[in-house]
Amino acid sequence: LEWSVIKYQCQKCNQFTPKIIKDNLKKPDGIIPCQYCESDSEEFETVDLYDYLSEISDLMGTKVTLISVESPEGAQFLNVFGGIAALLRYK
Repeated sequence: LEWSVIKYQCQKCNQFTPKIIKDNLKKPDGIIPCQYCESDSEEFETVDLYDYLSEISDLMGTKVTLISVESPEGAQFLNVFGGIAALLRYK
């Protein structure tokens, strides 16, 4: 997938707001409102979606599995789910 995540950092409360971007041509302008305090947030960094999901999964003690679209299963997965899905299990 060619998706990316832009992390914005609030200038007031220093919280981060992630924005998932499917099309880099539709990237938001450099400043967006903070999701916590509504102050201006500036772009901090841009990372690949897979790297971002891996980073979050490490914090939560879960894992991310990358499935190649070169296999029949991976191609079907891309067509049915758009390339992103999650398996959730609760204890």
